[in-house]
Amino acid sequence: MFNLIPAHTKDFEYLYKLVSDRNRWFVKLRYGAVIMLLMFFLYLQFLNLKTGSESPNIGILISLAIVLCYNVVFDIVTRRWSAKSDTNISGPMVIAFAQTVCDLLTLLVLVYLTGMLESPFGLFFVFHAIIGSMILPGRIIMAIFTILLISFSALVVLVNYGTLPFYDVFTGDMQLKMPLSKTIVYLIAYWVMLLMSVKFANSLASAHFRREQELNEALRKIETAELEKQNYVMAVVHEIKSPIAAISSYLNILLGGITGELSDKVKDILKKSKARADDAIVLTNDILDVSRVKLLEQIKKEPVYLEKIIMQMFESLKSKVELKNISLSFEEKTRQCRQVFADKRLMELVISNILSNAVKYTPDNGTVQLQLEEDENNIGITVSDTGIGIPQDEMEKIYSEFYRASNAKKSNVEGTGLGLATVKRAVEKHGGNIHIKSPGNLADNNNPGTTVFVSIPVNSKEE
Repeated sequence: MFNLIPAHTKDFEYLYKLVSDRNRWFVKLRYGAVIMLLMFFLYLQFLNLKTGSESPNIGILISLAIVLCYNVVFDIVTRRWSAKSDTNISGPMVIAFAQTVCDLLTLLVLVYLTGMLESPFGLFFVFHAIIGSMILPGRIIMAIFTILLISFSALVVLVNYGTLPFYDVFTGDMQLKMPLSKTIVYLIAYWVMLLMSVKFANSLASAHFRREQELNEALRKIETAELEKQNYVMAVVHEIKSPIAAISSYLNILLGGITGELSDKVKDILKKSKARADDAIVLTNDILDVSRVKLLEQIKKEPVYLEKIIMQMFESLKSKVELKNISLSFEEKTRQCRQVFADKRLMELVISNILSNAVKYTPDNGTVQLQLEEDENNIGITVSDTGIGIPQDEMEKIYSEFYRASNAKKSNVEGTGLGLATVKRAVEKHGGNIHIKSPGNLADNNNPGTTVFVSIPVNSKEE
């Protein structure tokens, strides 16, 4: 059995997908060709275009039936092959080869029945030369069309010398009236046109396929490098976090008075040091969260009650909320104990980041509201605040890693610019979406505020 795999193939999985998709596309296209042939047959019948013999019309009808039958077979075969988990490329390539051969044989018969060199269907040889060159190796498609041209030329010669009958479905002529010199010129034009079409189309398709393979290989290398980088970052940041956490603990002990009474000046220094250590811990946690989300290829879904996560986050933010005298409220508009099937850790990360940002960038005596809503397929989390807001010309940049809005930097509030980037990735891994607007729902004359809306699909357990 001759080899149907292009010699330059490196990515067999990509070739399998490419050929399988094109096989299905050709099947759909052939149904259109069947409709076109039927319309052509009816055109001949109802307009009384007679050839002196019913053979061409009957032949066209038989060709139509044959094309429909083998296309149904190819349709079934391609569907069943696509359903297989096996990605052996030989199957789709054989299907592509068989489709090309069947189409060209049928087309050759149609050309013979509709006028040979003067047949309008002869133009479709060029079309098949191009689409065949998109899949099959150059040597195979060139061999197919060489055999086709030899067969076509032989038919023309046999018809020209009266060995085979000539049919012209449009004029009714039963004899080829084309001079020999004109016949030779036409045949030469067919040979040159078809072989050059195959050559150029296959060269372009091969070059395109090689470039796509190189691009896919480059992307895989980038993904591998990214995974290695994230693993390295996580290892380094985790090692950095441990001593910082230890420092924060020691500072807590000192502030607790274990070494005796401290002067106000020393307390102030220790509190500032503790605040900086806590900021460093937040930074390391943000970087670790980003790395974890990037490394997470599959999410582990389980029943998650968002109300419980929200109340936990409210409790963790209690001291900051009280310190800034912020009004923090929660309104639930969902059915009681409504659950979603999601990754619990990622949901905690999403809600924690959105709420902490709202509290962080809301001035003293401000307001932060969280609403939980639902529709048939999604649960929506809406967080609105009376904070500093986001400038309109910077809205498109807020999901970029390490990007912080200009007014956030001026507010002297510490931040990494990683929170929203992490939230967006986590939400998208669940098939959800996030939308942010500023001014928000609670905007007033002094504070534009921000409203963050997150929608999470309520997936069924089977999914």
